Amino acid sequence: MSPIVDLSPPAAPAALHELATGDRVAPHGWQTHVIRPGETLLGIALAHRTSTGVLVRRNHLPSTRLIRAGTRIDVPRTSRAPKHRSAKHHAKPKKSRHAAAKANHARKARHRAKRPARTVRILVVRPGETVSGISLRLHVSVAAILKANGMTDGRQLWAGQRLRVPGAASHPARRATPKTHRKASHAKKAHAAKKAHAAKKKRAKKAAARRAATRTLTVRPGETVSGLALRLRVSQAAVMRAAGIS
Repeated sequence: MSPIVDLSPPAAPAALHELATGDRVAPHGWQTHVIRPGETLLGIALAHRTSTGVLVRRNHLPSTRLIRAGTRIDVPRTSRAPKHRSAKHHAKPKKSRHAAAKANHARKARHRAKRPARTVRILVVRPGETVSGISLRLHVSVAAILKANGMTDGRQLWAGQRLRVPGAASHPARRATPKTHRKASHAKKAHAAKKAHAAKKKRAKKAAARRAATRTLTVRPGETVSGLALRLRVSQAAVMRAAGIS
């Protein structure tokens, strides 16, 4: 009787088996898992969609029962590893058109709130007053007075007329500043006041020189002192004084 010979192929080593089936066992790669107290290899295998045999072969474990808490083992990933987002994705999102329009409207509103408000005072014209005289007295330009009253000529002025005179702008209260800045601000204001005073004196001298300059004028039939004063843009008192009228 001849001996029985086993002609079946030898079993493949565990390492070769793992290499042959690695892509199917962990299609998304491997990750490290720390065994917690009370965990079993079967529970870990089910949680990571694999078998205990795969975990034993991968981590060279002597048995499925001999595992300790705190041991690190390799387990298959259940999904793809998240990719790192590029700097483009982390960039600050652009504002929408509505948000940009809203911000622009708020900026304009703040600008309007900071803008100083203009004040207008009503002045009753006295006999002999002229637009240029009111301009010098109130430190407002002739053009501004004419524009505020819808006038094109300064000779359209008469005694008792109510005249709108644009005043200085009223600024909101300023915040307190440190001493050094306050001193510099005071010095700047003093210099500006001194300069304005010198300019005022210069204008007054020019006005006095103009008033001092006299000329001979033939009075037309029906003309009055007030009419002459308005036509020549001088006061009635100046006309009377120059003519020797008391």
